[in-house]
Amino acid sequence: MGSLNLSIMRYLIVTLSILMCVSCQWGAKDTKLQTSVDSLQRLNRPLLEGEKCRVYEGVVPAASCTGMRYRISMYSVEGVSDGVYEMCLTYLEAEDGADVLIESRGRWSAVVGTPSDSLATVYRLVDSVKAKDTINLLYGGAYLSILTRELEPINSELNYKLQLIAPTK
Repeated sequence: MGSLNLSIMRYLIVTLSILMCVSCQWGAKDTKLQTSVDSLQRLNRPLLEGEKCRVYEGVVPAASCTGMRYRISMYSVEGVSDGVYEMCLTYLEAEDGADVLIESRGRWSAVVGTPSDSLATVYRLVDSVKAKDTINLLYGGAYLSILTRELEPINSELNYKLQLIAPTK
């Protein structure tokens, strides 16, 4: 019974942390903001006891603009293989030379195996508003690689990796 209460407590801490995530600050003057979850309040706060946050960032190629800048903050509680995330996706110079910023939040979970590697770890990010907007990321230690919906690497010589820039305890 005690471990059930601990699991529920961890779940509540992780779930509540989405309400208190740090907002994205890109410093772009000409950024148009579109947010999928306007009602969530985010506060700049320290991590809760036992909570971890990993931040990944990178610019990947895009067909409709000069590139897409991803910044993904993944929150979890020690001993739990899922959590919540906050993502800022900036389409660089997308509308008349201005950046377009889209924020999303939701849950992430770890999935083991891809069609080409049964031992691979994939992080599946599911948007809290648009559940069909799922992103699959192959865990590579200090980086995440963007995968297709079929959990395959993107067939390109271009870079689709997001680098770990801020691990926490």
